[in-house]
Amino acid sequence: MVSKEQAIERVCKLQELVAEELFKHSTPADCFCGTGGYEGMTFRNDGAVLAFIEEAVRRELARACLKNEARAKPMPDIFGEEDKQPRGLLAAMKEIRNRTRRPLP
Repeated sequence: MVSKEQAIERVCKLQELVAEELFKHSTPADCFCGTGGYEGMTFRNDGAVLAFIEEAVRRELARACLKNEARAKPMPDIFGEEDKQPRGLLAAMKEIRNRTRRPLP
């Protein structure tokens, strides 16, 4: 089991890796876990790196669903088209479970 702080730090480190390797630090993606040394500086993060990570996870989930179900349905968009605000991961996971008819672990 990981703590809340550890989970935040791991996602933040993932963002840092993608920002460095793929985006070559061309877009603002400041640390949000508190270990990145941005104390006192203005926080800047345009969300492009996080959007890339979210889309990569959606693609991988879709691929996994295709392996498990011959006729996989489209993956739910946890960010509603109207306002791009999170609907909530739990709601999205329930929708995935309902569409794939497989219990989540």
